[in-house]
Amino acid sequence: MKNQPLLIEQPADSCGITLRSMWDVQADAHYHIKWPKDRVLPMLPNAIVAIYTIQGSGCIRLNSGKVLTISAPSVTFIDSRNIDSYWTNGVVWNLNWFEFLMQGVTAIPFEEPITLNNDQYPEILSEVKSLIASKSETKMNAAVAGFGFVFYKWLTLIDQSKSMSSQEKIVNDVVAKMSENIETNIPIKQFAKETGYTEQYLRKLFIKYLNVTPKQYYLKLKLDASMMMLKRQGTNVKRVAFELGFNDSFHFSRAFKKEFGVCPSSVSDN
Repeated sequence: MKNQPLLIEQPADSCGITLRSMWDVQADAHYHIKWPKDRVLPMLPNAIVAIYTIQGSGCIRLNSGKVLTISAPSVTFIDSRNIDSYWTNGVVWNLNWFEFLMQGVTAIPFEEPITLNNDQYPEILSEVKSLIASKSETKMNAAVAGFGFVFYKWLTLIDQSKSMSSQEKIVNDVVAKMSENIETNIPIKQFAKETGYTEQYLRKLFIKYLNVTPKQYYLKLKLDASMMMLKRQGTNVKRVAFELGFNDSFHFSRAFKKEFGVCPSSVSDN
């Protein structure tokens, strides 16, 4: 498990945003944090948390008792004062956790996960992480500007999310369920049944909106998660295959090599 804090030692502002910290988290099933136990900065009454879920799924319990389940790919904004605890919902939760302050008044949809197209954000936010880690004042300002760009881009997706067609909502709901059940091996027929449509119709929608079949998408989620899991200390190929619901390590290794061009044993540190 990786839980790396990147702190902004000197306030850096851009586009009306003051970024305080970024956490790069690659969590396993044992990840369970009582907020604000892991904080290394003092709480501020107007701080906002943005949780960008890249892989897998997690749960956030609010002080009200409400539990939010957030699944990849999505971003969720929460008032930092309302958080009680959070944990992995399954075996993997890969996320970036940002804490920031806003100047002026901006309409932010708190506690409402915004569905994302994941392709465009990991690269930008990886660069933001590198800029923060450099500790250079100039690069720190660039990091905040990079986060600001992504933040305002996320906000533009709110109306788009609300105006989704019924077909797009079906696909997004199934994608969320797949992320929440990345460790199991649920038949596609079951996902279709939960939507109230046939497996053939669900396949048609996935090909239309994602250019892959539901089976291919589900497998890709598992393989992407396996790449991260294999780099954990104490994890081997057989264990990863088991935790992600593969029938055996042979079938997992074959699928992994087909996807990434290398054997999983060459990625594992063990």
